Amino acid sequence: MKVEFTLEKQGKDKLAIIVGDLPSIVIPPLVRAMAKMGQLVISKAVQERFTGNGPFAVSENKLGDRTGRLRRSLEASKPVVDGNGRVSMTMGSPVSYFAIHEFGFSGQQAVGAASVAAFTHPNAFGRGSMDIGAHTRKAHSRTVNIPARRPLGTAIEQYSLTYIEQFFTEELNKEFN
Repeated sequence: MKVEFTLEKQGKDKLAIIVGDLPSIVIPPLVRAMAKMGQLVISKAVQERFTGNGPFAVSENKLGDRTGRLRRSLEASKPVVDGNGRVSMTMGSPVSYFAIHEFGFSGQQAVGAASVAAFTHPNAFGRGSMDIGAHTRKAHSRTVNIPARRPLGTAIEQYSLTYIEQFFTEELNKEFN
């Protein structure tokens, strides 16, 4: 029996894990195994890839989280079986900046007009400081290039196959022994 296991982007802020080409008799144990696997992968991702004070090198596939908001929002959906016997689930976060760091972004970003308070700026040459009075910043756009850090995608690739194999074997043994 060949098991097809794919990871793909779903929507703008989720990663989908899809398993297909299985006999219908093994789908219920697979659904239970995927549910366990999803929670464990999210837990591992939080511990290893969304912890610490960044910035981290892109190659580390980590993203620091100062407030804990992103860590708390990471979730795995319940596995779903479609009409073709494919089982899928998604993992991601509704926090807006998750998708930007997971998948990357390159393009124009609008910056709105704003009032900027007065502040003191240290002189670049170490000779005192310079007072900058309150002023208004004009609306403009800027080019932004944020590379894909893939903290969740990396955790899914690192742990999913191991956990799904372990939990699927356990669930099959419960079901048929």
